[in-house]
This record gives sequence, structure tokens and C-alpha cells, in this order.
Amino acid sequence: LLARWNAISLRSKITGVTVLLLAFGLLVSGVGTMALLRPKLVDQLDAQLKSAASRNFSNYAQQNPRSSILEAKSTDTDYFVAFLDSRGRLVWHNWPDQPTEQLPVLPTNIDVSTSFALGDVPFTLQSPGGRVHYHAIVTPATTTGGPEMFTLLVATSTHPVDSVMTTYLTVFLGFGLGVIVLGAL
Repeated sequence: LLARWNAISLRSKITGVTVLLLAFGLLVSGVGTMALLRPKLVDQLDAQLKSAASRNFSNYAQQNPRSSILEAKSTDTDYFVAFLDSRGRLVWHNWPDQPTEQLPVLPTNIDVSTSFALGDVPFTLQSPGGRVHYHAIVTPATTTGGPEMFTLLVATSTHPVDSVMTTYLTVFLGFGLGVIVLGAL
């Protein structure tokens, strides 16, 4: 092994070591950037979610004056909006046309007292197959026609964050390979 190393010219050794250092530097900067970028994107997603959850109940649904049935009022499909009764059972949601495997699995323990306790702290939900991830917030709500309390659950997919991270990774790997190839020349 020492004989092979001594057979390589000094110029080739310096070029090889420089390319290795360059590759290591790119790897560290890429991993560091990803470690800082993803949490920031998730924080932005959660801020948008909190804003959507703070809207008035009447932005999403209205109660039929002749019955206690909630009727859809919002056509906003960016957010999954669900109303849970005081015991945490699903009353209504705004994605009735979506396939079940794309809907978030709702927790069974979110009653009104839990929604008060959670406040505006986002939590994670998944679709039945686990392929789609959501961030969700719950907040207590009342209907305009009566004193009954509901839990308003607003969720949004983490797909935009995953998409940005995939694009970043693709661009970074492309540029990184280009820089390494050019550095080796």
C-alpha cells in the first residue's frame, strides 16, 4: 500500500486531498443547512395553522336553524377542518370527497377539556397508511344557536415542507457533484 501511495505524484495527492476536503465541507454544510431549514419551515407551517385555527367557527360551517346539523360553509381545501362533539366524536369535516386513505386519523381522546388544555400547541397526525403527515391544532368552539361546546380541529399536510426539502436536496446534490467534479479537474 505504501509503494502505491509513493507512486502517485504530489500533484495528484494534493488534488485528491483537496477534493476530499471539498466534499467533506459540502456534506457538513448541506447537513447543517437541512438541520436548520426544516424546523424553520415547520414553524412557518405551524404559524399558518394557528392563524387558520383562530378564525371564527362560522368561517367553516354553519348550524342549520331547523336542526342541530352542521353544514359546510367553507370551500377552503388547504386545511382539513373537523368538528368534534363534546366527547370527541367526529360530527363533520370539510373533506367528504377525499379518499379515506388521505384523511388524517383523528385522535379519540380530544374532547372539549383536552382542547382547552392543549391550547394552540400543534401536534402530528397521519393518514391511515402513514404516507401523509399532518400538523393539527385543536381549539374549543361554540355554535351560534346554542351553548353546546365543540372542538374545532384544523390540520394541514406537511407536504409543502417535504417538497421544499426535496427540491433543496436535489439542487444541493447537483451543485455539490458539479463542484466536486470541477475541483477534481
